[in-house]
Parts: sequence; structure tokens; C-alpha cells
Amino acid sequence: MLSDLEAKIIKEGEEASKIYDEFAEWCEDRSKDLGFEIKTGKGEVAALKATIEQEATKIGSLDAEIEELAAGIAVDEKDLAAAKEIRAKEAADFAAEEKDLMETIDVLHRAITILEREMEKSKGLTLVQLRGAKNVEEADPPSSNAASCSL
Repeated sequence: MLSDLEAKIIKEGEEASKIYDEFAEWCEDRSKDLGFEIKTGKGEVAALKATIEQEATKIGSLDAEIEELAAGIAVDEKDLAAAKEIRAKEAADFAAEEKDLMETIDVLHRAITILEREMEKSKGLTLVQLRGAKNVEEADPPSSNAASCSL
């Protein structure tokens, strides 16, 4: 009985030793895997920190560029407002000048019409020589021996 008990204890000890060896091997493998994962994770952390720093630098440069563009836009908007003001003033000046010129042209047309009517009435007394002229614009100025009247 002692020998059976001894054999049984030895067998249980060998089984326990085998289980312990398997567990120890699993622990070593797991430890190595975790070591590699930690090393890989630290490498990824370093790479991600470098990427974050690069992107932060990029953000800073883009912010500066945005500020420059915003300042440029502000200047351009002021220039645009000034140009619109100038154009509005020039348009008003042009409209006034055009109105004045149109009135002058209208007065001249009426004067030409009146002169032509008066010339028709006073066929002998003319201010200009009408040699072959169809209207006042085509008429020659009076010569020294042409009849003239004073106004």
C-alpha cells in the first residue's frame, strides 16, 4: 500500500510538474508577447507623438496663413469699397456731364432748325453762302462780298 501510495504521489507530482512546466512555458510566451506588444506600442506612441507635433506645426503655419489672408481680404474689401465710391462719384459726374451735353446738343439742334427756318424766310439775306449745301452744316462761311446781317 505504501508503494501504491508512493507511486500515486509520484504520478500526481509528475502531472503537477508537467502542468507547472506548461503553465511556466505559457507565462514565458505570454511575457514575451506582452514585451513585444509593449515595445510595439511604445514605438507607435513615439510615431503618433511625432505626427501630432508635425500636425501642430502645420496648424500653426496654416493659422498664420489664414491671418495673412484675412488681413489681405480686409485690405481688398477696403479697396473695393473705395473703388465703388469712386465709381459712383464718376458715374454721377458722367451722368451730369452727359445731361449737360445732351441739353447743349438739343439747344444746338433747335438753333439749327430756327436758323434754317429763318433762312427759308429771308432768301436774300443770309448769314452764310449755301452754294449747293443741303443744310446749314454743309454751308460755306460768308465771303467778303456776300450779304451779311448783324445780330
